[in-house]
Amino acid sequence: YFIDRSSGVLFFWPPSNTGELVELSTCCFSATEGIGVPLVSAVNLSHFQLANVSLGPGRGSAFSCINCTDVALAGCSVGNFNGAGTEIVNGSGVSIARSVFRGLGQTAVTMVGGDRETLQPSNHSITDCDIGYWARWQLTGAPGVKIGGVRVLVAHNEIHHAPHHALEVSGNNHQIVNNHIHSVVLQTYDSGAIDNAYDGHSSGDLTWRGNVVAENLFHDLGDQRNFPLCPGQAHVARVQVAIYLDDHVSGWQIHDNVLAQSDMGVFIHFGRDNNITGNLFLDVGLAVLGADCDCCDECTADGMCGLNQQLLNRTQRWASWPQYLRHYPGLRNLSHACQARHNRLDSNAFVSCSGESKQQNATNETRLPVSWTGLPSAYLAPTKNFLAHKIDAVGFVSADPLAHRDFTVRADSPLWAVTGWTHQLPSHFGPR
Repeated sequence: YFIDRSSGVLFFWPPSNTGELVELSTCCFSATEGIGVPLVSAVNLSHFQLANVSLGPGRGSAFSCINCTDVALAGCSVGNFNGAGTEIVNGSGVSIARSVFRGLGQTAVTMVGGDRETLQPSNHSITDCDIGYWARWQLTGAPGVKIGGVRVLVAHNEIHHAPHHALEVSGNNHQIVNNHIHSVVLQTYDSGAIDNAYDGHSSGDLTWRGNVVAENLFHDLGDQRNFPLCPGQAHVARVQVAIYLDDHVSGWQIHDNVLAQSDMGVFIHFGRDNNITGNLFLDVGLAVLGADCDCCDECTADGMCGLNQQLLNRTQRWASWPQYLRHYPGLRNLSHACQARHNRLDSNAFVSCSGESKQQNATNETRLPVSWTGLPSAYLAPTKNFLAHKIDAVGFVSADPLAHRDFTVRADSPLWAVTGWTHQLPSHFGPR
């Protein structure tokens, strides 16, 4: 090894083919930036892999990757950092796979990339990882995985045990597929396991469209017994949700998920053009809640709140706005944009759902555990949904499908004819 004393850089050439463990210790301190700089930092790097390395402990963050291309973090262990785990900003084709994240003070993984103006994808991915017990000192606003920009893949991960969100999402065309998400939003309310980024003014944007949440398992969300609301917080939105589409978030595809043991399944807060199809809601309070905007008195004459009008005006000034209209036809009709119109609720199974949550009771003519507040029923016309008040009325192969993670439905179940399902739900969730 060689230490350049003038720059503070250590050059290390590891021994080859020895099979021995090499332990490297370094100080994460900068006279200009202070304590908290990344243990490993990559800038403008291409075609590089960091594999089978244990990072931690440290007083800053673990790994920072800025404007990098085709960089991989594989088979690594990242833990016991005061700050974040990994932060991927811009670049393309950066992947994290088969890694474990534990005991982090803030967000475990941030992945932001692509160009929202042109919808150029980042093609970043995080797959087959075990992410747990993060947000140890920043209890809110520090999700397990934070994605933004265009086209980040989050697939086959287990994300668990944290006070707030599992995933925080902004941007377009992301894929959240076959993850096992549980034991989150344990200490927070008005929160979702999957939620949206909050910039201090709004949690959503009418143009954050094309995102897919499919074939995931959600269960055991919230901890009302150990973290109840105090009497002085009665005015707080008291919901703990699996998928929370807040503040105008629209144009999402939510299908083939299992949402279990949660106060609420899906909350659409004045979003539009969202399709909720082919999901199993099992032992959920209120399965789906939709609501108009009642957050401010700044709506324009056509029903658009002032803040989201500003966000929309910015996007409409992009030269690529015609491309947005081609990709997302729902943007062609935004009259009364603060009303949750044009959402679909088709071919879902509602099993042992009470129709009630701490926030809202379902009172509508559908007889489903669904509530659409402030809206005529024409805004939501549910079709081909299966309702069973007891689990044994479904015809699951397993007597306890959640305990066994087996949601296979027998061929003679009435569910098939009612919903029109053509395939079983996934037989496995999370890391492969």
